[in-house]
Amino acid sequence: MSESQVTFRHEHRPVLAAGEYRVTLSHRVSLEPVDFTTTRRFTVAGDRFGLAPALIRSVFPPEGSVGDHATVLPHIVLERATLPWERSPGGAGSQTPPWLALLLFTEQEAPPVSTVPLGQVAAGPWLPPAAVAAESHESAQEPVTVIDVPAVLLADLLPGYADLPLLAHVRSEGDDPADVAVVVGTRLPPAGLTSVMHLVSLEHRFTPASDGSWVLDRGPAPVGDTVRLVSLTSWRFASVSADHTFATLVRDLAEEGATLRLPPSGQPAADRYLGAGFVPARHRLRQGGSSIGWYRGPLVPGPTDAGPVVPVRTGDALLRLDAELGMFDLGYAAAWQLGRLLALGSGDTATALYGWRRRRDQRAVRTVRAARNDLGVGYPLAVAPIDDSLPAGCGTGSPG
Repeated sequence: MSESQVTFRHEHRPVLAAGEYRVTLSHRVSLEPVDFTTTRRFTVAGDRFGLAPALIRSVFPPEGSVGDHATVLPHIVLERATLPWERSPGGAGSQTPPWLALLLFTEQEAPPVSTVPLGQVAAGPWLPPAAVAAESHESAQEPVTVIDVPAVLLADLLPGYADLPLLAHVRSEGDDPADVAVVVGTRLPPAGLTSVMHLVSLEHRFTPASDGSWVLDRGPAPVGDTVRLVSLTSWRFASVSADHTFATLVRDLAEEGATLRLPPSGQPAADRYLGAGFVPARHRLRQGGSSIGWYRGPLVPGPTDAGPVVPVRTGDALLRLDAELGMFDLGYAAAWQLGRLLALGSGDTATALYGWRRRRDQRAVRTVRAARNDLGVGYPLAVAPIDDSLPAGCGTGSPG
């Protein structure tokens, strides 16, 4: 297995933050009474009210997943490493924190999502004018996704101004020279519930308080009202309850002295498989049809011995037919296919197999050309032989 080095950095600020800029040039000529002056304006455009799918490398927990996520902080990985620092949540200078925050809502807390034109975003709950003022490259009709969050709930979910720098960092891995930005949430997903994630914009949302700290600017909205936030992207997932995690299920099995098998069915032919840890599973045939076969995973309740296994070219060659039941034993075929996918998922193995195929094809071409005497007679240079043997560990063809 190849080793990969991961490097973490605190931040990656762009040379120029997104926004409007003005450049003024003055030119003085000693013979002229008036200086020549000209001004040019330009915009550094950046993502502000939404993220293109190409900018999102991954999210965790994955969209729509169900698993034991209650001990992992959700996070999102962004392709452009400077993105969290391209704008400011408040203030100015080189030390402003990231303008993005990742909020977790339970399904019961999740606010309604609506899409409104940019020119009408401030028509609902108050927003600072600077947070929704259209820049030169933006249109008042540009769609913006917003959520209206109860102020009391937001006070519990929203990280403080001083905490924002701790919730984003830059990561690079292995030989990939491109950095990625990671924004981390502040709340663990509750077990047994569905969670909804929103990556929200905090651009110009904080203002200085009298004690020198920065607080969320809610404007004239009364206490108990809602706060409008711009949502750049969202996804949802579910966490299993603590009673259904893998560790709990295995512990319960050990305490009860149970084995990983289904109860007897009363049919001797089927009970022979059920007693050995098999379960009936849907089986899609290579020709397109479907059937039911017996499958047994690696956590079997006893030793297995289905006879010798020879190298094969396809998983179908390892199907075992029980003529009495008219059902296939899928265990070895599934293990062969799983091993194949794991091997192809390894970069080192895939590269070695690709190199072997090229050497094999080159040797075949050389053999044909030599038979036709295309290489010529009396060629003055010795041609090195091509080694087309399989890479180590790739030639067994068995389920292991």
